[in-house]
Amino acid sequence: MLRKDGKKLEELVAEIEKIVASSGKTVEVNKRFYDDQGVQVAEFDIFITFSSDLGDHKWLIECRDRPSQGAVSGSWIEQLIGRKFLHQLDRVIAVSTTDFSPGAKLWAEEGNIELRTVNQVETPESWLCNAVTFLNRTGIFNNCKVNLLNRGFEQHYIDNIVENMPSNPDEILISFEKIDARLLPRELFQNLCFDDKNAIYKNIAPGTSKSIHITCPPDLEITGLMFIEFDNFKVPLENIEFSGEARIEMNTVPFDKIEIYKHSKEEGFIGQRMTCLFETDQEKMKFQFYDVQVEDGRQIAIKTDKESKN
Repeated sequence: MLRKDGKKLEELVAEIEKIVASSGKTVEVNKRFYDDQGVQVAEFDIFITFSSDLGDHKWLIECRDRPSQGAVSGSWIEQLIGRKFLHQLDRVIAVSTTDFSPGAKLWAEEGNIELRTVNQVETPESWLCNAVTFLNRTGIFNNCKVNLLNRGFEQHYIDNIVENMPSNPDEILISFEKIDARLLPRELFQNLCFDDKNAIYKNIAPGTSKSIHITCPPDLEITGLMFIEFDNFKVPLENIEFSGEARIEMNTVPFDKIEIYKHSKEEGFIGQRMTCLFETDQEKMKFQFYDVQVEDGRQIAIKTDKESKN
């Protein structure tokens, strides 16, 4: 069986520690140390440094994610005690996704190693909800009409353009004089839909839609002339007229995973991460909500990752 490398655990702990950290503290992940010959002699999962009136401080947080091996044995804590003295660390914290064995707890007590756990649970601790509601805005492209810029083309040339114009818009590309971008008509339509200045979604209630018409002239200062390209034609445009539909959907998405980070001995809450996964027609999105105990109460942070489905 492949062993988990613990990187996801390190990421969770590091993100929460960065929120907890006060001004002046530096939180580094996978910090490497080298000897005078450039040979790596150590790597710390999470390394926290800062200065105070008492001098410079160095903290180490090591993470272990090996649920198949059961409770953490005392040997790992022994190793951390050795690291503490070898690297002259002020504070060493051991974080595990499993409980600590009696031997590990004994060694931690003797060596002043703090024990913490990260557990996956069914419901968040003191959180307002068990799901997140998203308003998903969509723009459905129907068709477009291109209006050529009259620059003295002869009629037979214009007739040739019209005769060879593809019936499928996806066989046409839109390009610009001053910027390096080539878009399909439906891609430009989507960009226009999500441009706030067009106010496409104003007065649309969730669960409803409306027909929309957008005329897109080129921005001569920013983009320069706008062209359509197909076959061997590259023709300047006065504008493009788009027709389509704008819709807003309301989606309630439950948390896919809830993880609690806490002190092992005191059972004290440090922080939690709630993850939910959400898909649109164009993207896969992962939202991570961090709820962290800080000196003056609770602090909330949100991290979002997007991945194109194309």
